[in-house]
Amino acid sequence: MAQGQDSKELITMKQDGVQVKYTERTRNRVKFQIKFKEEEATAFKNYAKVFKDPEMAMDDFIRVVFFTGMEALNEQVVAKVKADMEDQSKDLDDIGVKDAHAEVTDTEPANEPPAIKSLQDKDDRSEG
Repeated sequence: MAQGQDSKELITMKQDGVQVKYTERTRNRVKFQIKFKEEEATAFKNYAKVFKDPEMAMDDFIRVVFFTGMEALNEQVVAKVKADMEDQSKDLDDIGVKDAHAEVTDTEPANEPPAIKSLQDKDDRSEG
């Protein structure tokens, strides 16, 4: 599909030589394009050499890295929200407001990306 046909570039950011593009595609798909500076590209390639399973496609490895990062970021956000809610709850208790407590539950990804699922399945098989 040629650029502009049934796709819409929503975000383009450029900072210190790194360019990131986010484009919505057809069929509810999204495309990310990241252009690294030379040092960052070298760092990523070295990281992949160390941690990527030789049998895993680079596309799958990138998905695993991306979704693992999203999961870690989500855990940080949930922890921050819980801490803020606890602080607010204490503040409300201090001023005499009772029963104003809310609860944040841990989140689970609705649909685990196939790359992560297959990697976890492989790990489970090697342990058993």
